[in-house]
Amino acid sequence: MKHRTFARSNRLSTTGLFGALLIGLAAAASATISGAYPTFGASSSGISIEVATLSGSFQHPLDAAIDSAAINIYFTATGPNGPGVFHVPAAGGMATEVSSGHSFVAPNGIAVSIDDQHVYVADPQAWEGGKIFMVATNGGAPVVVHGTEGTAPLGLDIAIENGQEVIYFTGRDPDDGQVGVFKISDPGATHPTVVVKGAPFVAPDGVTVSRSGAVYAPTAKQTAHALEVFSRSPVKRSRRLPQM
Repeated sequence: MKHRTFARSNRLSTTGLFGALLIGLAAAASATISGAYPTFGASSSGISIEVATLSGSFQHPLDAAIDSAAINIYFTATGPNGPGVFHVPAAGGMATEVSSGHSFVAPNGIAVSIDDQHVYVADPQAWEGGKIFMVATNGGAPVVVHGTEGTAPLGLDIAIENGQEVIYFTGRDPDDGQVGVFKISDPGATHPTVVVKGAPFVAPDGVTVSRSGAVYAPTAKQTAHALEVFSRSPVKRSRRLPQM
């Protein structure tokens, strides 16, 4: 599960929760279970691992993101109404549907907006070559992020650059089909900005933007002992946008 990449004091305080959610979602892949959530003990690094949820009706969880206050976790999965976005309290509890069905086909990566009012969801199999959707955290139908149509997006992350929210994502250039890392910020954009594409990328999936603005993405060129990761020099960014 990705953390928020802008500066906040509790960024690392939820490390145990991150591991807990990943294990909890995997354990609940086909379950609708109620009751207390077991503790799995400690990892090899000494971090306590607990289940975030084993309650709720969902299957095949893929990616998760937490809001800026570390209160709410949102994740992509499939439920009774189809694939979509689900929510679970960070403190643990029942997972509930935020939005599913609609235009979703195979939602993959997810990230929470800077103001915590929306989540962005990458769906590489959505109609006409995949796209990124925006969904209100209080529910409703997904809205297409224009300029991402046909990009087959997989992973994504949010950053702030020059006071503006920017979506970084892995996918492909709809013009020439080359895969790589792209970004989009202008709501009226018709095409994403290329960060890097082509070699050495093969099938990039996840992407992370650090607090300093460095961009990291796996190239998918791997051996038995190593995974090659692309990194880009930091970009200048401003402080977090104030909440309204």
